[in-house]
Amino acid sequence: MPVSRNRCIFLNVGLGEAAKRNVGTGENQIPDMSAFPSGKNWFQLPSGHIVQMFS
Repeated sequence: MPVSRNRCIFLNVGLGEAAKRNVGTGENQIPDMSAFPSGKNWFQLPSGHIVQMFS
């Protein structure tokens, strides 16, 4: 019964797919802020790409 109760809660409250996922850096996980290292004028995406800002 607990599984059907959880399913009912997810459907009634309208929680989407993200509410069922874990936080982390793996596939199909929601990244937390530790997955985005940064410095003064740059930050790195979980994919490894670095975005540099110029001012």
